[in-house]
Amino acid sequence: MSVYTKEAQDVILDRTLDLCRGVERAELRFSASAESLSRFANNGIQQNLSQQDAALHLSVVENGREGFATSNRLDEEGLKALVEAARRTASFQDPAKDLLPLEAACPTPEKDCLDPATAEWGPEEKAALLGRTFDLAREREMTASGILSNSWSQLALANSAGLRCRYQSSRARFSTTFHGKDASGWTEGEARGFAGLDVEALSLEARRISLAAANPGKGEPGAWTVVLPPAAVADLIMFLNWLGLGAQDYLSGTSPLAGKAGQTLFSPHFSVTDNAAHPLADGMPFDFDGVSRRTVPLVDKGVFLGPVHDRITARQAGVESTGHGLPRPNSHGPFPGNLVVAPGDSTVEELVAGTVRGLFVTHLHYTNVQDPNEMLLTGMTRDGLFLIENGRITRPVRNMRFTESLFKAFANIEAVSRDQAFHGGFFGGGFVLPGMKIRDFHFTSESGF
Repeated sequence: MSVYTKEAQDVILDRTLDLCRGVERAELRFSASAESLSRFANNGIQQNLSQQDAALHLSVVENGREGFATSNRLDEEGLKALVEAARRTASFQDPAKDLLPLEAACPTPEKDCLDPATAEWGPEEKAALLGRTFDLAREREMTASGILSNSWSQLALANSAGLRCRYQSSRARFSTTFHGKDASGWTEGEARGFAGLDVEALSLEARRISLAAANPGKGEPGAWTVVLPPAAVADLIMFLNWLGLGAQDYLSGTSPLAGKAGQTLFSPHFSVTDNAAHPLADGMPFDFDGVSRRTVPLVDKGVFLGPVHDRITARQAGVESTGHGLPRPNSHGPFPGNLVVAPGDSTVEELVAGTVRGLFVTHLHYTNVQDPNEMLLTGMTRDGLFLIENGRITRPVRNMRFTESLFKAFANIEAVSRDQAFHGGFFGGGFVLPGMKIRDFHFTSESGF
């Protein structure tokens, strides 16, 4: 399936709005996406996958009742069936309460972050790139596994009040683990296109980590100063995002941050903004209601400022929407999709050099929430854990399990790096992150692998 042109999108949207004449209001969300992925292991490609789809999501209000329907059949008969399904669904509903007026226009209606060359890459192009990865592994009697993928997505919004918004983007992603006899090393990179993704450099780094992690010594449970590169920070920040930074849970009192706006909860080295316009983020300039996304300061030098809003929570709180609405209906409420943690003054290497005794944590794995009220997480290190002594990484350590509260961890940040990297979020969106040095990070035991 090819990328849809603007003209092709308009044909679908305009025809559907024509078919909705006579209803009180109609909202359309057109989405199209494709992903191609090469999965590799044991220094060879094991599987090539490709998936693609396009769908139209419709909400109508008729006789005061709201109905939803979705279809990926986008020909004339499919569009007619979609409108009929939405109207029929509406007829079964109770009258809708407190419907918000439709957005008639968006100040930032379009953004194009799609790299056409990346959208067109196939298995042959990825295989040519991966050949060098496999050679680097064989040179040191290692095996490489992981994925190399390219994807694109498109979104167009329209409604009967005249709104029309568009966004499209592409992503290239490479993740690899180099396996030695008793150790492994991992790296991951993402970019808008393959031109910004240095597969060979990432492979060399994974190999370097695996070699350095060989013959690990015993891990000692307890409170450690840790140095985390951006990839490890991503595994923590995504839970802060998911648990605490949306207004629905904040207003209901179920968020661990509820009622704490204005309080100093974290380190003065910790500042967080949701910024879809950051050049590394390539985020949507509007939300799924067609409201422009604002750049929202969430934490300023340790002080929690408050959550992001959609139109519904903004009305409840008596404020304006920040443009963070998700597709309706949903149970989560607004969500910040483009967190940016402010950089510091040091390199990651300088964070290590300033540490008398600590651990360098390359990668966190299998992280889960243990207590949402305390933002207490548990998980394991993986693919390279190293002892820091007198400002130098001296030897590898066997992987350990951690149990730590994000309140405590982010309050104990001693420094952050000036280098930032983009990492995608498991729950959606992505993060632009520096490395961090955190004191008293609690490890409970060796993990056993």
